[in-house]
Amino acid sequence: WPSEWCLEANKWAIQVLGGYGFTRDFPLEQIYRDNRLNMIHEGTAGIQSLDLLGRKTTMARGEAFKLFISRIEEACTRTSEDVDIAPYANVLRETLGHLSSTTRYLTTRMMEGDAEAAMSNSHEYLNAVGHVTIAWMWLEQAHAAKGQLSSGSDPDFLRGKVSAMKYFFDHELVKVP
Repeated sequence: WPSEWCLEANKWAIQVLGGYGFTRDFPLEQIYRDNRLNMIHEGTAGIQSLDLLGRKTTMARGEAFKLFISRIEEACTRTSEDVDIAPYANVLRETLGHLSSTTRYLTTRMMEGDAEAAMSNSHEYLNAVGHVTIAWMWLEQAHAAKGQLSSGSDPDFLRGKVSAMKYFFDHELVKVP
């Protein structure tokens, strides 16, 4: 997931600079080339997605995936006490429900012998898991930042964390079906 989405972030950074983004005057050109290689040496997203859906979600009878889900649910519960963050925690909880039901559906199809149909959805599944994971991380960071705002240490940075979380939820997490 990161090999594709980091490249996407670099693409948008280059767009901000227009034609200058491709010149060696700015480090973006080198960062883009370096990140483009990640798609090769980290294993293709297709292979990673097959591994995630075909092995990781079902290993130990799904216990690792259940732990992943429970950690995110705990974060949603903990952060929902903050009136500003609660709506985002609720969105993540709802999206997590969709991801859980999708996982059950796809793994059931595999167990019933229709692995080809289930695995044909592995790339979109990888994108969904990646987006949910990053949304979880942003929720945790925004919650921590809000807790530190009263300390007076670097309020712009801390408010930026909250704004970045809101942006990710409003523009990226919505890509999860």
